[in-house]
Amino acid sequence: MHTKTTNQSNKSSNLIFLSALLGFVNLLLSPDIRSNDSLLLISVISLAIVIVIGVLVRIGVQWIKYFMLVSIILALFNLPFIKQDFQLSPINGTISLIVSAFQVWALILLFKRNQQ
Repeated sequence: MHTKTTNQSNKSSNLIFLSALLGFVNLLLSPDIRSNDSLLLISVISLAIVIVIGVLVRIGVQWIKYFMLVSIILALFNLPFIKQDFQLSPINGTISLIVSAFQVWALILLFKRNQQ
């Protein structure tokens, strides 16, 4: 279940933590989320899940990369919403794209780790 952490997993977890930080900034810059209690709760829970994923990657839990892979595939269905973010707020849309890119990059690093 656990494996020795490597430099790749540390880089990957750093990217995941950075994506959580940018997600928090995105939350602060989005007044429609802050004004809706249920959206705010969902956003906070989502950020907490991302942080937990980062911790699990950091300690070397093997199955988390498969969980991330499924999550990222499911997140592809949110691409129209990112386009909508760009139309409503270019800053929020840009941050959302950067967060997505960091998470995909982190996932790639996790799968590359096993090939070394």
